[in-house]
Amino acid sequence: MADLSKQEKKMVRELIDRGLNRDYLEGIESVKKICDSFIEGKSDPKEYYHKLFSVLHSKDKIIARRYDGITGSHYIMRLGILFSDGVLTQEDLQGVDENLKKKLSSYM
Repeated sequence: MADLSKQEKKMVRELIDRGLNRDYLEGIESVKKICDSFIEGKSDPKEYYHKLFSVLHSKDKIIARRYDGITGSHYIMRLGILFSDGVLTQEDLQGVDENLKKKLSSYM
């Protein structure tokens, strides 16, 4: 396991926060899509309520799996997961120093 400097840990936390915000946004967009498709008087409210609950519950599980319990020793591995899941992209590594990129490369 590669040890990270304080500055590298800060960069990694920023990347993790970016991923978390993207996951929140994806959840909100999914809920909005369901709400936008609801037509009062023509749609079954119970059905839509269950769809909303299901989408939020599923997304909450994903968020918990990806972000709960992250400690410094798991930062690099967690970033690898975020990249493999497509939450973060190579573009997100712009501005990250080369030393950290090298440490990340074994997990991506």
